[in-house]
Amino acid sequence: MKQTKLTALFLAVLLAAYLFAGCAENSAGANSGENAQTTAEEAAPQVGETAGGYEEGTSSTDGIVNTTSAEKVLLVVSFGTSFNQSRDLAIGGIETAMKTAFPDYQVRRAFTAQIIIDKLAEREKLNIDNIEQAMDRLVLDRVKEVVIQPTTVMSGYEYDDVIAAVTKYAGKFESLKIGKPLLTSETDYNAVADIVSAELAPFEADDTTVLLMGHGTHHEANATYPKFEETLKNKGHDDILVGTVEGGVLIEDLQALLKEKGTKKVVLRPLMIVAGDHANNDMAGGEEDSWKTILLNDGYGVETAIEGLGQLKGIQDIFIQHVKDAIASDSIAMSSETAAANAAAVSVIPQDGIYTIEAETDSSMFKIIECTIKVDGGKMSADITLSGQGFSQLYCGTGEQALADGDKSHFYLFTVNGERHSFTIPVEALDTQLNLSGFSARREKWYDHTVIFNSATLTAEGQSGEELQPQTTAWQTAEASQRQINVTLTGGTGRSGINSPAPLFDKNGKDYARITWSSPNYTYMVIGGEKYLPVNAEGNSVFEIPVTTDTEIPVTACTVAMSAPKEIEYTLKFTSARNMELKYATQFSVNSTEDGCTLITIAGGDTFLLVPEGQEVPQNTASDITVLRKPVENIYLAATSAMCLFDSLNALNSIAMSGTKADGWYIENAREAMENGSIVYAGKYNAPDYELIMAQNCGLAVESTMISHAPEVKEKLEEIGVPVLVERSSYEPHPLGRTEWIKLYGLLTGKEELAAKIFDEQAEYLNGINTENTGQSAAFFYISSAGGAVARKPNDYITKMIELAGGKYVFTGLEEGSSATGSVNLSMETFYEQAKDADCIIYNSSVDGEVKTIDELLAKSHLLADFKAVKNGNVWCSRKNLFQETTQAGQIISDMHRIFTGDFNDSEEMNFLYKLR
Repeated sequence: MKQTKLTALFLAVLLAAYLFAGCAENSAGANSGENAQTTAEEAAPQVGETAGGYEEGTSSTDGIVNTTSAEKVLLVVSFGTSFNQSRDLAIGGIETAMKTAFPDYQVRRAFTAQIIIDKLAEREKLNIDNIEQAMDRLVLDRVKEVVIQPTTVMSGYEYDDVIAAVTKYAGKFESLKIGKPLLTSETDYNAVADIVSAELAPFEADDTTVLLMGHGTHHEANATYPKFEETLKNKGHDDILVGTVEGGVLIEDLQALLKEKGTKKVVLRPLMIVAGDHANNDMAGGEEDSWKTILLNDGYGVETAIEGLGQLKGIQDIFIQHVKDAIASDSIAMSSETAAANAAAVSVIPQDGIYTIEAETDSSMFKIIECTIKVDGGKMSADITLSGQGFSQLYCGTGEQALADGDKSHFYLFTVNGERHSFTIPVEALDTQLNLSGFSARREKWYDHTVIFNSATLTAEGQSGEELQPQTTAWQTAEASQRQINVTLTGGTGRSGINSPAPLFDKNGKDYARITWSSPNYTYMVIGGEKYLPVNAEGNSVFEIPVTTDTEIPVTACTVAMSAPKEIEYTLKFTSARNMELKYATQFSVNSTEDGCTLITIAGGDTFLLVPEGQEVPQNTASDITVLRKPVENIYLAATSAMCLFDSLNALNSIAMSGTKADGWYIENAREAMENGSIVYAGKYNAPDYELIMAQNCGLAVESTMISHAPEVKEKLEEIGVPVLVERSSYEPHPLGRTEWIKLYGLLTGKEELAAKIFDEQAEYLNGINTENTGQSAAFFYISSAGGAVARKPNDYITKMIELAGGKYVFTGLEEGSSATGSVNLSMETFYEQAKDADCIIYNSSVDGEVKTIDELLAKSHLLADFKAVKNGNVWCSRKNLFQETTQAGQIISDMHRIFTGDFNDSEEMNFLYKLR
């Protein structure tokens, strides 16, 4: 085995996190879903600019592509742009700054967007390498030291294709190092905020707001944008807002914010490395859907500043610092054997047969509702059904590629499937983001989208009475498994551990466990003379091994964490896990361990070990498991949805601090506790009072998923010794799943029996309801201060309550997205069209406040007077405690059911809803 300092797994993590993540300037790589709405940047001159500056000739810095042999190379990787002037000023500006800063390195260029590479080759006769070509050239030139610096704004989405292309090169250089994206550390955020605000200083005025346009992504890295805006606000720049082209704060959201601020003039500037297509067209173009045109039509004065971040010296200096950090870091290397194994693990092809599978797309406007995969001779095709009839053709690639492709066999026409269109398309790979464009016959335009076929959801369809088994890796089966088993590890140096409990699954009629080490450095395990290799390509080492319960199993594991590969002897022991019974909750699990402790696993990866009072922490506890002492005391509760659970348990004495002030609570006991000082305000989730939290000897911080927008807060709390539990009840698919979180808090506070009783009472409400459709349709909404309607998404728990109560939610076709937030803004036209014939309407008071009469409601929008429910007097309002009473989900459903069935008296008051007169 070749000696390495870091393994292939570590390489994959770094490559994924730093090199090809996110939107390279405003989009992802050549096959990335973050370029879903815009493909290659079309060459279109700015107003006042000559076309020659964009369409003819090469930019002055394009000579960087003419390389010679060198020992040390700095490869600058960019998405690319066909806007020659922008390429010169932004990408060329960064590359030129690199040449000056690192005279010992030859600076080279690579683009990730093949469309742009091809376009420049045809238009300018300019040959630019893609990633594979650049890496091949480095090998052929016998380069010894390589530093790769991406010009990405952030760490974003989908890395598999590029990782598969790059990992094979890692062992071919003496040194390979990777630089970080622009916005990575707190230092980066602060520096970029200062640079951008200084550039915007000339536009500052009392009536002026600056809108920064980012690309946006459906990846969790989209939190970069609100975090950057928060950084600006913390520096006093409340007049700068950050929006995105897609996935996040869109132009409609910005319009509402501008109206609330009383803005008269708007300045538009891209928050992108290059001022390319998005900046010149989507932001400042003359089309009716550009930000500029939309805001001009709203009556604002609009000024544009079309300048990419890469043009600014301060931004170039940050990238230079990231290269310096990379040079100072450890080199990355891997054995060719492991590299080949990783590359082979990137994509799995099932055996021949037909399978059902789930397909994820980047937009609900391009939603696949049914999908089957057919595998014949190792080649895959998919039969997909879209949610409507909007697209008449599909093309496997981008719209620009479709326009340039003269081969009719590459275009896939629809077949009618009821009220929907179905297509049969070839599939290159599973678990990989693929470009898929649809042609709108009505608009006569191609729309770019992406799709991922999720192999973890493969289910074989029987043929000739025989059940087919897909050849997916066993870990995919384990992910979906609810069975678990406790595992303990002894031996070795004691520094390594194994996560417990481990997922348990069946493989060829025998139980196997998927075990995860606390280190990424294990390359194989030997059990009973048989050698097992890792099943993952990144993160801590993961193995799938056979299970024998209640027996000590000798294990030999090879680690490369030391100066040379070393085999270490361990002993494993599997014991059956005793699970907490959960009827609806899916976002946490609780398992008892053989040493009397309790393991709590939160969806998303956080694991806690609850140790009984007075008991020592088990020696084999892995380093990535957070230890809690029972009972947990002096809690800082920033997740408002959990307060009612503690209140119902009579456990408010476990809470010392709140992230909500007294006047923000509609839970009477919580408000009184804060007013009398038994619970104190310790700051919002994104700005906690760390000194107070430390002084209160905080035993646990309970945060909502909003903490993902302020990751530095979680890091700081953990740094000062405060465990952080991210409460994910908002992700529960069933309303009673939220309520069932009371069992977790009952466990933490020593009130398990009471928690089970409270939950069973709410479940009983649902058991007593006939959930069959009552025939009654309902709208749940409020009117925003901007004059628009805000409804709940079709997948939200409130709409699920309506359905469980026997009602039919009227709003359909709304963007569900991946965010936990349940609201969506509607135009009044859409709102009127979908809700005017609803049998009843329920006004959401949680944001806009309670209304007492129908006249008060009509004052918010005169359109409501035409609604069927208003004419019939079937108009209701939620009480303001509705969203703070997670424990009462069953009773809320019961209230709704009584409305839909008419089982109430006009003089009777319900707990959570009341009728408007």
